[in-house]
Amino acid sequence: LGARYRLLRPLAAGGMAELFLALQYARSGFEKLVVIKRLREKFLGDPRVIALFLDEARIGSWLNHPNIVQVFDVEEDEGVPFIAMEFIRGEELSRIARRGLELDQFLPPRMAVELIRQAASALAHVHEFRQPLPGGALGAALDIVHCAISPNNLMVTASGFLKVIDFGIARHRFSESGEATVLPGKLSYMSPEQARREPVDHRSDQFSLAVVLYELTVGRRLFRGQPDDVFARITEGKITPPREVDPEFPAELQDILMRALALAPSDRFASSAAFAEALGDFLAASGSPVTNTM
Repeated sequence: LGARYRLLRPLAAGGMAELFLALQYARSGFEKLVVIKRLREKFLGDPRVIALFLDEARIGSWLNHPNIVQVFDVEEDEGVPFIAMEFIRGEELSRIARRGLELDQFLPPRMAVELIRQAASALAHVHEFRQPLPGGALGAALDIVHCAISPNNLMVTASGFLKVIDFGIARHRFSESGEATVLPGKLSYMSPEQARREPVDHRSDQFSLAVVLYELTVGRRLFRGQPDDVFARITEGKITPPREVDPEFPAELQDILMRALALAPSDRFASSAAFAEALGDFLAASGSPVTNTM
């Protein structure tokens, strides 16, 4: 990776790219830990995958929010593109939740709600982003949709601060990576319209985030089973209200969840900002202050 980055160790490998912990070098002895996301060499001949990868770098460079992973640089190393991004000292929300189940010490409900409120705030920034134009003006909204919200793409720091990561299959108005209806992702966290391969907008991400909140607060998977069964339940809107699982589940939180999980996008919150506001109001009305201690 030239004189600027030195790979330290592999972190993870996905279908499209590999992640490495790396050290960034600069003048005057500057050193910084970063994550290098490098495209797998087997995809170098696939223009669509390359476009997806470069779209992720482009979107990351646009966004600036405390709850979104930062992208610092995009480069090539011997013809292989890579992205340099923020190193987050924390864990995927999926690992935290799984460990909680194993130890019977699940996330406190108010902590879970606060984490998802942070994620909804981050998505509001994503969905409402308007690309800066020369001279400081703002262009039209880019209509960015993450398309892959799941517990694996939500990182939690040791202090309980959440970061939305992995915009690898995100779509926006000027995407070069193909039709917006061709949307890979995890079926169990897809919105009904995404599962049906229909056009999606910001309300699709809201549905996916609400699935995560349901699982964190109810303590069980919302959509699980064989793919055909999961697809049918998602697209038919078969969702068991939380209070049918746990009669002590807060009625106000159930109302918020069921609205965000509505089958028709028009019946969900008008924006992720409104979803975040509703979660914040619930926290404010429900008693003791939320802390970020995990």
